[in-house]
Amino acid sequence: MSKPPHWHRQSQIGDAEIGRVLKAARCSLGLDQVGAGARCGFSAATVSRWEQGKRNWTVGDLARVSAALNVPSYLVGLADSKFRDYPVAQVTQRASMRDDERMRRRTFLTAGLTAFSAAAAGGVSADRSIEQSLFGSADAEPVSLTLLTRRVIAAEHALDSAQLAELDRRLPALLGVARATWDSLTGTSREHAASLFSRALSVASHQQIRCSREATASVAADRAARYAELAGDPVAATEAARLQAIVLRRTGSPIAEQVMVDAAERLRTETSLRKPNEAGTYTRILASAAYTAAGNDDRGTATELLAAAGETLDPHGDTPQLTQAGLDVFNLSCDRALGDYGAALHRAAAIDVEAIPDANERGRYWQDVGVAAFGRGRFDLAVEAVAELDQTTPQYLLHRPWARKLVEDLLHTRTGGNSPLLHRLGGQLGI
Repeated sequence: MSKPPHWHRQSQIGDAEIGRVLKAARCSLGLDQVGAGARCGFSAATVSRWEQGKRNWTVGDLARVSAALNVPSYLVGLADSKFRDYPVAQVTQRASMRDDERMRRRTFLTAGLTAFSAAAAGGVSADRSIEQSLFGSADAEPVSLTLLTRRVIAAEHALDSAQLAELDRRLPALLGVARATWDSLTGTSREHAASLFSRALSVASHQQIRCSREATASVAADRAARYAELAGDPVAATEAARLQAIVLRRTGSPIAEQVMVDAAERLRTETSLRKPNEAGTYTRILASAAYTAAGNDDRGTATELLAAAGETLDPHGDTPQLTQAGLDVFNLSCDRALGDYGAALHRAAAIDVEAIPDANERGRYWQDVGVAAFGRGRFDLAVEAVAELDQTTPQYLLHRPWARKLVEDLLHTRTGGNSPLLHRLGGQLGI
């Protein structure tokens, strides 16, 4: 597939301020200013000045603090020592190739870790067990790669089935075991374990996204990307990038779409999309990029990306990552995101709901139908969609902002006001 030139728009996002990055890192480690100062060798008052941007840094102090708080050096503007031994021409070329990736990683971590700092301060509710499994030390015993594979696949199936509460209970132990197993191995077995750990972290990130816990999701997605790199697993790396971009999209970053497109192109270049899972992952991230473009009112790019996704999926047929019915739902979601509610309802009527492969995709279908139906004044259909959501993915109705708004808006209509279901949901949502 040839890529339209405007797919590679360059982001002009500037570097995050050092104080903001260090504050986010401190909060991600669960430290107050006293604890962070003790770890770095400074007073709490000095830490406060960092975070207010009032510190005049020396290179030595900044290197010491970033190391103590586990902040990658380039996130605070320090040079990368990896390039010291290369000739100047190679350094320039390699550094240039890494600039975009560094900028996106810096932007992603700043957005995500800053969201986490809000969670630590009580601004965002995140599940403490999953949070502790991400930031605490793993107290678990390693298992065989065969058993770990089974447990990761089971978690992926639970995600597809929208078993969000079950994953809240299951994921902390899985993440601990995956980390312990990776720690215990060497060589190719360690790479295999890194790939499995990346997949488990992606499940955690996606589950947290669906529960509107973007703070924890951002950290899980970043860790998933790191372990995918260690494993040399381009499919896992692409899925991690997609989740990173979803978090970026929710924080209002303008580079979310480009992160997805670039990850898709890297996957195509590295694999040639020969295997169904490679083609399915590529199609899924293009479809996600299309939805992101639609949310930005960019109909032309959304249409091109969806067409490219369809061209890739067609020769392979349905894949575990995305089926034709799932791609149809992405098309529906784009119509709805563009505010074309008539087209959305027309498209929805042509989709066989029973062919949608998993509960999550069916939930997204009914979300789109509900929002579009309300937008067209079809309040009876909107109430029906909410009832289907209550049966298919009830936790989505309790966690997602759009669900609260839809229920609240419908309660102000005669049709919704007469619905016992909506009154029950309104009570649960505190409306």
